[in-house]
Amino acid sequence: MRYLVSLNQRYWPVLVLVLLVLVTAGSLDPGHEPLPGFLPWDKARHFLAYAAVAFPIALARPRRWGWMMLGLLGWGLAIEFIQPAVGRDQDMRDFLANSSGVLLAVLLSETLRRLALAFRRGVQSLPLRRISPFDGS
Repeated sequence: MRYLVSLNQRYWPVLVLVLLVLVTAGSLDPGHEPLPGFLPWDKARHFLAYAAVAFPIALARPRRWGWMMLGLLGWGLAIEFIQPAVGRDQDMRDFLANSSGVLLAVLLSETLRRLALAFRRGVQSLPLRRISPFDGS
């Protein structure tokens, strides 16, 4: 686990960029349905795609990571408005699924951080502190 977190700390920008390009290309490609046999429900694909893009950011916690999350949500919203121009349907429920995926990524990364801290300290109870994704910490 420590090795994966270390890799993420070092390479998260590259991973996020690659995933964002793949998600954007899949969202704007009118020619085919992405991964037709895998996850037949469209909203599940949106949910998982945006969770996958957001998770490395949330885990690495760079400066102003909360603004990056809002930017990712804005990107997803922009894609929804662009889709009719490329022959795809605009569906605001897709944006809701995207937002839910981002929220899951943030919650999962925070849970993993707290568990890692508890194991490192040997403490049985998890520390509860308020986090703000917008203050640069």
